[in-house]
Amino acid sequence: MDGFFLDRMIKKYTVFKEDSLSVTFNFDACENMPIIELVAAGSMIDAKYIKKSFPKSLEEPALLPHFFYMLISEGGNIAIAKDDAIYHYSSDTFWKYLNKIKWRIKNNIFFPHMAKAGFTGREGYEKGFSKYKKYFFIPYAFSIVLPFFDSMCLIISRRKLSYIIHLPLVVYTASYISMYMIFKILGYRPYLKSYDETTVINKGG
Repeated sequence: MDGFFLDRMIKKYTVFKEDSLSVTFNFDACENMPIIELVAAGSMIDAKYIKKSFPKSLEEPALLPHFFYMLISEGGNIAIAKDDAIYHYSSDTFWKYLNKIKWRIKNNIFFPHMAKAGFTGREGYEKGFSKYKKYFFIPYAFSIVLPFFDSMCLIISRRKLSYIIHLPLVVYTASYISMYMIFKILGYRPYLKSYDETTVINKGG
């Protein structure tokens, strides 16, 4: 993402101000919001403003990853520093990364209180077509052709062959979403486990 994310943001969103150190964006008229999590993005915020404007954020830790959307809902701008890349190692092996995807899917489907910190919580801040994109993911994934096309576009535009993995990851994700949704309909309730799934926290439901 280094060297790509900021350029993409400049092309897609309204630039309020730009200098040699940073780019400031305004999202007031934006419906298709970018996926930004300030908690994991090496961000700085005004704590006094957050506490005053969003007092519930102190009581609900699940709101913390959604500070970006909360701030934008009140108006204002977000600045991104130039030449200040963040390296995020989400998993030390590919297999652990697959387990991470599965863990997140399970939480979103079976544990709403956990899911508020991720995709489920972010839905409340989405506008326009973005609210309905999730309904197209399963058909998109199992079409095979569409994610393969996107994979090729990513390889060409970002000049990295590693984006060939987009297709199998999309199918993997769609498969677990479908499987867990069927299990939920049939009454199956898994145990809520720790991030690495080695420790049981409590029973689902």
